[in-house]
Parts: sequence; structure tokens; C-alpha cells
Amino acid sequence: MLTFAGGAGDKGLLAYNIENGELVWSMATGPNSYSSPQLATIDGVQQVLMITGDELTGADPATGKAIWTHALPGGMFIPINQPQPVGDGQLLIPMAKGLALVHVARQEGKWAVEQSWASIALRPSLNDCVIHDNLIYGFDDGIFCCVDLQTGKRRWKAGRYRHGQVLLLPDVPVLLVISEEGEAILVATNPDRLQELGRFQALHGKTWNHPIVAHGALFVRNGEEMACYQLEMTHSQRSETEPRP
Repeated sequence: MLTFAGGAGDKGLLAYNIENGELVWSMATGPNSYSSPQLATIDGVQQVLMITGDELTGADPATGKAIWTHALPGGMFIPINQPQPVGDGQLLIPMAKGLALVHVARQEGKWAVEQSWASIALRPSLNDCVIHDNLIYGFDDGIFCCVDLQTGKRRWKAGRYRHGQVLLLPDVPVLLVISEEGEAILVATNPDRLQELGRFQALHGKTWNHPIVAHGALFVRNGEEMACYQLEMTHSQRSETEPRP
């Protein structure tokens, strides 16, 4: 079990034996983060990714030894979002003002981290982004937008959903947005403009929580209430998924 403690010295990131609760290893990290450690495989090597206000680190999950580090510019910055692996050793990471795409790889036995781009076209706060067809969909300071994954340039910006959340439904594919006011909005994965497909009031009150789709149902909650909505496939969607001769 891995947990970020933010302690002094080498007590920043801790690993515990899940069977007996004993500390296995600890390592130094930056002191500030709302992010969490996560496992990822880069260039065939499993590692723990941890992002703090100082740097992004890839560590050996067995020993806690840092494999590589990447300094994050921007001064005082407490990350909330997670680094997102996007294939071929690429990671989409939050910065103090925007996002950056970095490439992590081994070169002649040594690890190297190169920044592909940094952009202020999308500035997430407590909202994660989703990626579909080399496009990033997310909240730029409360306004929904679409950004090109390869360049960091904005394609469009619209939809004042404030600090809500977004979930990709890849089988359709559409975006499910839950606004800060508790509305559920279906948004097309359209690279050219914001295209709403429908909406309804799912909750009442300030809503910052992630939605979940599981077992054919949509689960939503906030600090006041929670709700479950049964999802049904329309006739046109059913026809598209049926086997064709």
C-alpha cells in the first residue's frame, strides 16, 4: 500500500505491507500535494508516479528509490490532479498555470525527461481531464474546452459548467459532464465546437464529486445527496452495436 504523507526528510512517500501494516520503505518528496501515488509502466518498467509542488517523480515500487525526477516550474503549487499516461512514455501533467506534456524514456541506460509543450490553454483546478482521439477535454478555470494533445493549442472553449467533472464514455463515445450546479450534460467528442446532446438536473447543490458509470447505471453525489440513474441504450445505439452480416 502506498500513501503520500508529506513528512520531513525521507518520510514523504510511504509504502506499507498490506498483510501486517509494517513500513517497507519511505522516500523523500516535496512536502505539498493533494495528488496521490499511482502505478504506471513506462518503457517496460513498472514505477510509482508521484507529483508534488516541487517535482514529478518516478520511483521503484519495490525499493522506493527514485528512478527519475522532473522539476515543475511555477513557484508555490499544490497539485490536485493526477499525471495521465497517454502512451509511448508520454505523461500529461498539471503545472501551476496550465498543463504540460512530457516524454519519459531510457537513453543508453539512463532515464531522461523531455518536455514536449507547456500550455495555459487549459488550467484545471480540482478537475481531471479526459483524452479521446488525440484531444484533451476539460475545464479551463471553470469553462469547458478542447485542446490538441500533440501541440497544447486550444481548439475551442465554451460551456460555463464551472468547476464540475467530466467522464469519457468510450463505447459511445460521448463526454458526461457533471456541472458544479449538479446538472448532467452529454457532450459530443467534437473537435470543432461544443455540441451538447442533452442535459438534466441530476443533483441539487454544489457538486465537485466525480460521476461513476457501472452496471448500466450512473452514480452521482455531492455533500448533500446522492443519486442513481438507470441507463438504457437507445434504438439507434443498439442498432450500431449489433453484429452486421
